[in-house]
Amino acid sequence: MKLETPFLWFTQPIKGSPKPWLFFKIDGLMLNAYEVLHSNSIAERVRSEGVHRYMKFEGLIAMDSGGYLFMRRQEVNITPEAILSLYEEVKPDFGVVLDHPLTPNLPQKDAERRLLVTLENTNRH
Repeated sequence: MKLETPFLWFTQPIKGSPKPWLFFKIDGLMLNAYEVLHSNSIAERVRSEGVHRYMKFEGLIAMDSGGYLFMRRQEVNITPEAILSLYEEVKPDFGVVLDHPLTPNLPQKDAERRLLVTLENTNRH
């Protein structure tokens, strides 16, 4: 599949409804690994079917690691290797490294720490 720009991602919860791509053309989907990993029944189905078949979508699928959701819940209880393993099993077209996102008004020291952890996670892939 050729990627043409501009390319617009449609962010979709893994269990989300409606599924607009069943009714009109959407360039790509952005899903979240956090959501997959926090539902054993969904994780099992996505792993066995693959993410494209599970979502009934033939276009490009990106999967975000869920770093923001982990941060928001104040728990990063997963490793970058577990995220990579999920990506390898479910086969999204693009995967995002487990990042530690920056937020507005974050103290400089905290921002630097988060960037370093994100870089370490990137290097582990």
